[in-house]
Amino acid sequence: MRLRRESADIASATSPTEVDQSFFERSLHILALSSLTVAQPLLDLLSRQHEFFVVRRFDRFEIVALVVILIFFVPAPFIVIEALLLRAPRSLKKTVHSLLIWSFCVVFSLLVLARLENLSAAVTIGMAFVLAGVATAAYSHVEAVRSFIGLLAIALEAVPAEYFLKPQVSRLVVRQTAPDLNLPPLMTRAQIVFVVFDEFYLSVLIDAKFEINRHRYPNLAALADRSTWFRGAVSPAENTGAAVPAILTGIEPASDLVPSVIDHPKNLFTLFGGSHRLWVDEPMTQLCPPELNRKGTVQPSPWDRFAELAPDLGVVNLHLVLPHEWVELSLIHIS
Repeated sequence: MRLRRESADIASATSPTEVDQSFFERSLHILALSSLTVAQPLLDLLSRQHEFFVVRRFDRFEIVALVVILIFFVPAPFIVIEALLLRAPRSLKKTVHSLLIWSFCVVFSLLVLARLENLSAAVTIGMAFVLAGVATAAYSHVEAVRSFIGLLAIALEAVPAEYFLKPQVSRLVVRQTAPDLNLPPLMTRAQIVFVVFDEFYLSVLIDAKFEINRHRYPNLAALADRSTWFRGAVSPAENTGAAVPAILTGIEPASDLVPSVIDHPKNLFTLFGGSHRLWVDEPMTQLCPPELNRKGTVQPSPWDRFAELAPDLGVVNLHLVLPHEWVELSLIHIS
């Protein structure tokens, strides 16, 4: 009877129900930690760099898809690893899961320590490894810690909610078209060529007399002879996403506005859209309504846009995580 009872106990301890529940719990912990250590920092940064989506011509569906990818698809390989080990010995499953938890703890520690600029790279990495080891040990041996990580699964809802509630993001998702344009019919036939040189210094153009250098730039010098040159005019902002809308609208730039026609419906393009045919090329902004632009654009497929975005987000994530010394020496800058 004792042998039969022990056999029944062993069978119940290794029943599929318990394995499934254990797998669900481990997967939930991975999703929660990934949301807090990968998705949340990236989404927080992107919400403050909303021109990021304007430059890449992301529509509302692609913005939502990006959030879904960061929340669920980024940690998917780790969950697949857990699934592949469902029939593995318990000790192996526990070891692998602890390594995965340790890796997320390392990332979280680096995110915190990266704010301390006085620490060297070696000290930062060493402290992150030690802190992650302590946290992983507590996770493995203290039930309360595992329960707390389970409660952090609320991040699966809180992180995207926080992101979409930010005004810059919500406007891109909710409003994809500009308000009614009401194009004024201007009584003019004058042809207009409007060119903006980004990061182009005046000192490159002028000579010792502060005139356009006729030897290097004869065409610009000829244009200046027949034009009004506002020598004292300067850009109202350092960032292209704020400077170009200010130039085209005549309104002081605001950091919470998206550089598109959604937030700037009254600009030079909509002013002349009722009387002129427009051929517009905007690599950094979207101020010209698509229906007014005769040039048109050939947009890459959403798959191609995400394929181009993935390495950029990888570099951005490394900027957030790695020590400042390594970022300055080894990583390219994504603007």
